[in-house]
Amino acid sequence: MSHARCFTLHGRGRASICLIGDPPDPLWDQEECEGLLLREIPCEEASSLIEFVEENVFRVKSPILVLIGNKYMLARESCRLRAFTVEAKQLFLTVREGEELEEGSTVGYWRSSKGVIRRVRSPLSGTLFLILWDPTARPQRYTFLVDTEGEVVKGCLEKKSTS
Repeated sequence: MSHARCFTLHGRGRASICLIGDPPDPLWDQEECEGLLLREIPCEEASSLIEFVEENVFRVKSPILVLIGNKYMLARESCRLRAFTVEAKQLFLTVREGEELEEGSTVGYWRSSKGVIRRVRSPLSGTLFLILWDPTARPQRYTFLVDTEGEVVKGCLEKKSTS
């Protein structure tokens, strides 16, 4: 469902990213790494890497890197993200990971049981870090994780090697 790719320390995928330094200098497709080696996971599984702190606030338990094209966002361990959830029978998203949200801005539309199209607005301002989709939920459930404090590191990933 997501257009993003997700990476973490505990990923099982073949694709990998090596993070070296602070701020990180990511390297694509590394088998060995002197820094943190992150492997790809389905973004739907990223929910296991965050924990509830208080109402609409989550803490990252293990680093999560979200890759959109060649741009990345990195939420380090202990990073706090705000969240809001939307449930609808049919939801049509108009935003993607990495976009800036303003409070009251449109994030999507949903169709009511009577066929009326309604607008879904963001209650938060900040960078949309990740949209978590629960494929088993009925109605559909989307949780929007938003960096409201500027804690997420952003950058551009170059395809280069360590050698």
